[in-house]
Amino acid sequence: MSEDQVIDPSSTSPGGSTVFGDLTYGDKVGRDKISASGKGIAIGAGAVAYNYEVQVNMPPELVRQLLAASEQEQQEDYGRAELERESWEPETVLVPAGPFVMGSQPGEGILEWETPQFTLELPTYRIGKFPVTNAQYARFVQATDGFVPPELGWRNGNQPAPDQLNLPVLGMTWYDALAYCVWLIEQTGRPYTLPSEAQWEKAARGTQGQPFPWGNEWQAGANCNVDCTVVREVAAYPGGASPFGCYDMVGNGREWTTTLWGRQRRFPQDRRSPYPWHSPWKPNEGVDELDVNRQVRRVTRGGAALVAGVPLRAARRSSELPYLRGLTNGRVGFRVALNWES
Repeated sequence: MSEDQVIDPSSTSPGGSTVFGDLTYGDKVGRDKISASGKGIAIGAGAVAYNYEVQVNMPPELVRQLLAASEQEQQEDYGRAELERESWEPETVLVPAGPFVMGSQPGEGILEWETPQFTLELPTYRIGKFPVTNAQYARFVQATDGFVPPELGWRNGNQPAPDQLNLPVLGMTWYDALAYCVWLIEQTGRPYTLPSEAQWEKAARGTQGQPFPWGNEWQAGANCNVDCTVVREVAAYPGGASPFGCYDMVGNGREWTTTLWGRQRRFPQDRRSPYPWHSPWKPNEGVDELDVNRQVRRVTRGGAALVAGVPLRAARRSSELPYLRGLTNGRVGFRVALNWES
């Protein structure tokens, strides 16, 4: 199936379950359990499994669980510098509340949808120190008896090869990433989600508006992986860490955010996702609403450029349809976030 092929959501197999290419869905799943359905991940409560690939809108059970977790009163102090965590749980860093400079000034090589530069204030949050790795995602696959699509590139089938464990997991749909977050919620009780693009950019560049995670000067290949044909380990470039200590914010693979882009790849402006934003940012609202038609693209951030020599600014914006995994040299991964303040 090509990256741009559109599948008719109404197509079904003779047995009545939904068909997407060679994938068949419709298996029953246990109550309050995440499990595999055909070749996809399903969440349900004694209901027919959701087929993320062909849903016209976001699966309602995902919406319910993510919003319930975000609205629940939190007993844990997430404002500590470090959180105790399980060995398979992603490490997060604290990003204090306050304003930061977002976007870029117009100039040579700056695309219009990256401008203008503006100041945005965010509440305190946590974000993944690294992108989610193959090893971490493999734990989820094992626990849910899930299927690993070939786009992930794992050489051992449903397990990554030993030399792939610390690579970022790439080839994920937006729904795959959210399903992993829901699984983390169930395992830890913590309100995991994906970061918004504003949260992602603040974590990547700090509060003063430096264009690159490490500072003001572009250093091709020294602090990040600029080769889109090769994937490096998430901790391979310590010199490229951001002011908040986040790794791999530029270069390597692209990352999903919750933010809406629009329906057109090159013309993101529409009524749902005007840029820049003029209203206060809130999780899961406005430009970060979760329950939106699947034909609306989501913002992706980071990653190596398909064209050599492009400075990988922290403000670079791109997008992808939520049911796609990215082109061969532009697969999409993700990192997690924790929100607990309004």
